[in-house]
Amino acid sequence: IINGLSQLTLKAEKVGYLPRWIVFMMDVGILIFALVLKHFLIVNLNPNFDLYLDVYARHCIVIMVNIFFFLFFRTYSGIIRHTTFIDGIRLLSASLCSFGVLSAFDLLFEYYYSKHIFLFSSIIVGQVFAFLFLFLFRIFVKFIYERYTAEKNLKTMEEVLIFGTDANAVAVANALMADPESRFKILGFLDNNNNRQNTSKLILGLPIFSFYKRVPVIMRFVGAKGIILADNYLSVKSRTELIDECLDYNFKVYSVPS
Repeated sequence: IINGLSQLTLKAEKVGYLPRWIVFMMDVGILIFALVLKHFLIVNLNPNFDLYLDVYARHCIVIMVNIFFFLFFRTYSGIIRHTTFIDGIRLLSASLCSFGVLSAFDLLFEYYYSKHIFLFSSIIVGQVFAFLFLFLFRIFVKFIYERYTAEKNLKTMEEVLIFGTDANAVAVANALMADPESRFKILGFLDNNNNRQNTSKLILGLPIFSFYKRVPVIMRFVGAKGIILADNYLSVKSRTELIDECLDYNFKVYSVPS
């Protein structure tokens, strides 16, 4: 299912951002679905109730009020796959205002004509359903898009080793792993102290490879395409020899500014 949805996301990405009118129509469709679900729930809970208008007229009023506040708060203006807290606030504001207007309208009608247009429980359930479905729809689309993007980035990320196991090397690795837009996939650390005891340990959940063989041999063994020099204690001569050796075997070398 996730793979199928990822394919849909890829097609959507090729098309670009959805026009706002399409997002607006999708919101209206979700609203109608929420109202239909609410209607069957309320009918089962309250089979005998006497209201002034029939079900179609009541739902038309609810839809028109919600549409007005969709337009007022511009709930359709955000990019669905980049939903933020602000989009949730817009949806919540639209739902609360719709609830307030519908409740006030029903109270005024009941005051003048001694009959209700809506059940109060129906207004609450309907607006809660509408808000939840609209918001969860956006969260779902965002989740699928981020999962697809992560998988896509993972395939294009460059696999590298971190040369060094000191605090600076760990900080560099931690920063790269925490960056969602990083183009590096860290496979592990190279211990330049030639200490085989460290090979049984992990740093940030990544293995430590002892520097007891030539660096290109280790890189080829783990499948790395490059190496990041993050050891501040590496001498200039050793650094130069390491860079030349890696370049001779067509491995990329990256250096961290000191």
